[in-house]
Amino acid sequence: PHIGRVLAAMHRDPGHNWTLENLAGLAGQSRTIFAERFSAVLGEGAARYLARLRMQLARELLGQSGMSVAEVATRLGYESEASFA
Repeated sequence: PHIGRVLAAMHRDPGHNWTLENLAGLAGQSRTIFAERFSAVLGEGAARYLARLRMQLARELLGQSGMSVAEVATRLGYESEASFA
C-alpha cells in the first residue's frame, strides 16, 4: 500500500519536482527504507522509474498531441528543452 500510494502520485503528477525525501514521506517511511522497498518491489530505483515514466509520456505526447518538445519538457518537469534531451 505504501509503494502504491507513491506510484499513484507519480502517475497523477509526473511533472512534479519529486525527490526521494518527499516520495518517502508519501510512503510514511525513511528515505533508506523507502528506497530499499521501492527497488525490491519494482526492480529499479524511484528516480529511474520516474525518468522512464516521463519518457514514455513524452513519446505519447509528442506523437499524439501536437505539442512542441519545449511544451512537453515543461509539462513533464524538465527545466529546459536541453535538460529533456
